[in-house]
Amino acid sequence: MRRLFFLFIYILTFIQISAKNEDSTDVINNIYFESLKDKLTIYIYGISKFNDFQLKNTDRNDIIKYSPNSNLNLGLGFNYRWVGIGAAFNFKFINNDNEIYGETSSMDLQLDLYSRRVLFTGSMQYYKGFYWKNVDEYYSDWSIEDSVIIRPDISTFTFSTSAIYTFNNDKFSFKAAFANNEWQKKSAGSWLAGSYFSLYGVNADSTLVPDIAMSSYPLYDSLAALYSYSIGGSFGYAYSLVIKEHFFISAALMLGISVQTYKAQDINATILDSGVKLSTKSHFRFAIGFNSERMYYGISAVADSYLTKNEKQSELSYNFGKIRIFYGYRFNVGDK
Repeated sequence: MRRLFFLFIYILTFIQISAKNEDSTDVINNIYFESLKDKLTIYIYGISKFNDFQLKNTDRNDIIKYSPNSNLNLGLGFNYRWVGIGAAFNFKFINNDNEIYGETSSMDLQLDLYSRRVLFTGSMQYYKGFYWKNVDEYYSDWSIEDSVIIRPDISTFTFSTSAIYTFNNDKFSFKAAFANNEWQKKSAGSWLAGSYFSLYGVNADSTLVPDIAMSSYPLYDSLAALYSYSIGGSFGYAYSLVIKEHFFISAALMLGISVQTYKAQDINATILDSGVKLSTKSHFRFAIGFNSERMYYGISAVADSYLTKNEKQSELSYNFGKIRIFYGYRFNVGDK
């Protein structure tokens, strides 16, 4: 895990330097969008990250959903040119539901690096402590507002990177909606193409399938661990609708196909299933808000979803991403 962490930092540092060199040679002010990176930006924000997974029987449409106890963190940050720092904190008076959903320990790094033509994404996540999210679908008299089944033994690990090329990069700006250092003034869209790599693992001290649902998972009824590696390509489209130059709605959807290697095990590390198959992935982005030369605000969401499926109607999908609320103000600082 330590080696993956340093590899993650190295890749992002290399990408950031490449993005900086690329943008430094571009003329990026036109009738469609304007660069505001030379202004000092101060912003406040709230952010909630998520990382969940689910088991599904595709024939009977039975689903078991597991989620960590996520928090809403509040923070403050600034951007100027190529320097940016933001820090968000967990306030106990907001996140005080450990007695119901259990306690989750986590390390969650999700980063987006924007160049003029390419959006680079990277994530490295470790979560321990989950709860059974849809237990009320199996027990009709269960109230999930009062209690859930907590699984402190479940842990997950995710490592992923991707590169997304924007074809219409002289008119459409990802930065305007998601990095907030540009201002999209006219509506525009772009076709997208990309590549990605993902490593995922989930394990527990006992089976992930509750007793009441074992009949739905003929191969995964004793599943306690699953590991997968995926590498593939994706294609999609993005569009920003701008109203009166200031109000915007931006969305992007990419669908991908990959070659995936996976291995499923029980609590004794006995292999239940393994193989190499084609798999799928989706990447979704959405933002809505207000932007101008001085002030901006809004809400944005980013989500990735991966799928692992065997030959006996069972599949495991995992999803991760973040939801962000933000308000910022830009200042002229001149040559200083």
